[in-house]
Amino acid sequence: MAERVLATIVYINKAADAGDMLDQRLDDGNGWFVRLPCIRLWELDVQAIIATGSPGMLILSPLMRGATGAMAEAVARQIMETVAPPVQHDLLAALGVFAEPLIDKQRFVRLVTRERLMQSELIQYLTEDMRAEMNRTFAVKERDLERRAQRAEQERVRAVVALQQGLIAIIEARTTPVPANLVQRVTRLDDPTVLQQLMTAVLHATDSQVIDAMIPPLAMT
Repeated sequence: MAERVLATIVYINKAADAGDMLDQRLDDGNGWFVRLPCIRLWELDVQAIIATGSPGMLILSPLMRGATGAMAEAVARQIMETVAPPVQHDLLAALGVFAEPLIDKQRFVRLVTRERLMQSELIQYLTEDMRAEMNRTFAVKERDLERRAQRAEQERVRAVVALQQGLIAIIEARTTPVPANLVQRVTRLDDPTVLQQLMTAVLHATDSQVIDAMIPPLAMT
């Protein structure tokens, strides 16, 4: 009977190596374990793997023993010559990720061309995902700005109303009787600075006529 392989663990670097044993335990201590086949890429000879010409292994070659930037460039050329689009585009995108420690990004882009990379379904997916995340972030910030603007406007309106009421109270204390339509004219003022200046001016006004002249007339309709 042929031996069944449940799975094969592929470790891309030593830091990720957690061994080859899968151990499952219950609370009572019972359980089971199984050893799985492991491939540790840094132990594989890069030249031997490149010689196989296997596209799936070629893109992993930068992670193997003896890999260099020159080899990564050669692998990129090999993929462009032997693998047809659109698979070619995805392989080049993956190779670019794994080869990043070995070859400058701009040099790699010039080698394989931006057009090939942008046609990769992986790059397109990541681009769309990033665009969607940016849109979500922008929408959240936009809603936050709208809420802040609404709160600021509400606070401004409350401040204006308080200043209007304060100005009216000063006018009523300084003039008897209050000039016709003066209260209505005050309530049409919505500039806090103007209202504050009028409050100071009314406090120093000599008579009701001077006060009446200070308050802007109602706009003609």
